[in-house]
Amino acid sequence: MKWSADEWCLKVWHEDYPSIDAFPLCIYVQYETESHGPSLLWTDDQCGNKCCLTTPSSVNNRSMMPGQDHPFSISTWEGEVDVPAGYTGILGGEWVQTDQYDWGQRFKYKSELAMPVCTLCLAVGKWSEETLCEAQRDTNPSTTVINGTRIHSSFSLPKVILLGCENEFVSYRQLLSQFLISSLETSISIFGLLPFSQVRVVIAPPCFPSLGFTSPYLVFLSPDLLHKSGSMLRHVSHELGHLWFGVLIGERRWNEPWMSESFAEFVGEIVDRRMSQMSQDLIELRLFLRWHSLQEEMEHTEAEFQVLSTDSCTSGCMEALRPENKFILVHYLKGFLLLSHLCNLIGESDFLRFMRHYVEKFSGCLVASEDFIESFRSFFATKELAISNSIQWEQWLRSPGMPEPIRQYSCREDNILYNDVLQKFRHSLKFYRTRKRSHPSSNPLPLLFSEFFQQFVPEQKKLMLNLSLQEKSMPRRFLDALHPQCSETLVDVEVEHLWLELAVKSKYSPAYSQVIEFLDRHKAMGVYLYGEVMIHSDPELVQLIRDQFERRNDQMDKDTYQLVHSMLWGNE
Repeated sequence: MKWSADEWCLKVWHEDYPSIDAFPLCIYVQYETESHGPSLLWTDDQCGNKCCLTTPSSVNNRSMMPGQDHPFSISTWEGEVDVPAGYTGILGGEWVQTDQYDWGQRFKYKSELAMPVCTLCLAVGKWSEETLCEAQRDTNPSTTVINGTRIHSSFSLPKVILLGCENEFVSYRQLLSQFLISSLETSISIFGLLPFSQVRVVIAPPCFPSLGFTSPYLVFLSPDLLHKSGSMLRHVSHELGHLWFGVLIGERRWNEPWMSESFAEFVGEIVDRRMSQMSQDLIELRLFLRWHSLQEEMEHTEAEFQVLSTDSCTSGCMEALRPENKFILVHYLKGFLLLSHLCNLIGESDFLRFMRHYVEKFSGCLVASEDFIESFRSFFATKELAISNSIQWEQWLRSPGMPEPIRQYSCREDNILYNDVLQKFRHSLKFYRTRKRSHPSSNPLPLLFSEFFQQFVPEQKKLMLNLSLQEKSMPRRFLDALHPQCSETLVDVEVEHLWLELAVKSKYSPAYSQVIEFLDRHKAMGVYLYGEVMIHSDPELVQLIRDQFERRNDQMDKDTYQLVHSMLWGNE
């Protein structure tokens, strides 16, 4: 047979088989991969030790374990990882045993679940490790057939193992030990049992190019999620939600990431509501902030990437190869708002009952948007028929732009959290725009600003910063008062990012050093900040971030490097 290979594809043909119908059904390919392919991120952890991780991408394993693009190409597997003494080797499967040798250790794993090759995941590092809880067997175990394999879902809670850099491990454990268990317990109570007997959670190094990444048995979390306030932990529940939506139920098409991402985001939100007993005002404010974020994303996203579902699988795979594709947030937000819209129409209790039915029906299956729609219509075929038939699926899934039901969205007039921010923002803005500059001792507002801003919940801080970003310009003294309230120690990474967006837009040079520090610390969210800098193009800051990029780009994965380089220098 003849063949040729390019960066992403192996092409095979034979002159005696000119048509697809006559082509052999099975081809044996012998290959060897290289250690420095783009599927693996080789870097240093927070302690300065070498580590190696699979990078998050829809096609993340091509250079480590090649496979066919079609999602139906699935397999079971067994694997071994050899590492030096003191290191841990992990594959995204069930641990079998660890063998000791003079040269180090051999870790053995297997997967009895037939899964696409792209779900295989690797992690090697010198980490502290602690078992947070042992697996708990369910009193009423169930059996599920997943991709032709009979799996016993007999665990009401999987064994949870936390791994991370030794220097930071104590703080990670304090923040996550109870949260991980509670989040899994809450998710299982809503969406049903998992077939996984164990879940390893690895705290990735700061240069990890995503906030999180989930594969069977293995979850990566970015340190960005572990702010001491705990305000970012809902993203941890999002990653755990992928164990159901993304792993247990996969996407049939490459170009429908909303089928996993939006569902996992919905899981994170529902679990957070249950665990924190969230007020209705806060639920509403969080929905409003997501709606506002979707509006912003729509303005900077091409129309073809605002569509959640198309029929083409091949073009979807090619879209997955675009470096910038994984940074587009429209499918997260638009799909999440669709699920929230359905939940509000039907009622939370009934909608969650449907979601559990959906999981039970499609466990081990690869699904497309039409499967979800048909399942929804079938489940609500009687009492809620009129509601079900009124949903404009075409607008939500196959059309760009905002769907009709959410083209306008606002909080209730009596929303205390929203009104408190609005009142204080207007008062502060008016004060700084009309009051002449005076001696600090005769100007009490900065002190009051400090008091009320720190009393805000993170969502209120985001709202105030979003309101500020909508203004054509902001008074310098307003920014001076806000600056000390938005340091890394006082706010989480999402609030700090919004503050730096405002500083960049306002060309507020006292915060430029914080911009550089943010780009150094937060590789995943820093990508968006590079874009903001280039949009507002202050020559001083542009040169600063170009210097920063040249100094630190060796810690970026290939996709992130290509995207940021194109932002900073175009096609040079």
